[in-house]
Amino acid sequence: AERAQQLVALWSGKTGAMFPGSPIVIEDYTFLANPTIADVSGDDYPEVIVGSGGYFVHAADACGREAPGFPKFTNGWVTAAVAIGDVDGDAERSLEVVVGTREGYLFAWHTKGKDSGVVQWESMHHDNANTGNYATKLDQGVLKRAATPIDCSVPVVTEPDQLLAGGCGCASPGRKAPVAPLAGLGIGLAALAVARLRSRRRAV
Repeated sequence: AERAQQLVALWSGKTGAMFPGSPIVIEDYTFLANPTIADVSGDDYPEVIVGSGGYFVHAADACGREAPGFPKFTNGWVTAAVAIGDVDGDAERSLEVVVGTREGYLFAWHTKGKDSGVVQWESMHHDNANTGNYATKLDQGVLKRAATPIDCSVPVVTEPDQLLAGGCGCASPGRKAPVAPLAGLGIGLAALAVARLRSRRRAV
């Protein structure tokens, strides 16, 4: 039997089309928790933040890229929705990502996001009143800050070492497209295999 894939998919509310970096393959079920949506990378574009039964918390943007420092490892099933907010009241007013595990551990991480930045869906059912209504005003953040839509265009690959490491060749200000770190290794192994095959033919 084939192994099942666990996916997180993102669609445009304007066009209904799936975003270029979607669906995102993750390691396990997301159980009954809904994702939260906030800018935790500090680039003015929101990430979808979701935990899984594979012990990880992911934060990916519309291009499918993880925010710096993500995914986070919890060593336990994440069975609740992630919550977003300035937990420690620091001078930077940075957003923290908070989540609990099935085993009863509570985790909180600092992020590069701010509580004055983009926060579209801060917790389970959107807000503290559990309205599930996107139009309900939150006590933190704004719905939009970036001046232009995120650019998820795929660049033309002209050199072997420009092979992408999955997803698309997305870019936003200050964040470049991922490049496969093992692309050069793969080419080297292929060349070695060809050379070995030729030497065997000569021996025969």
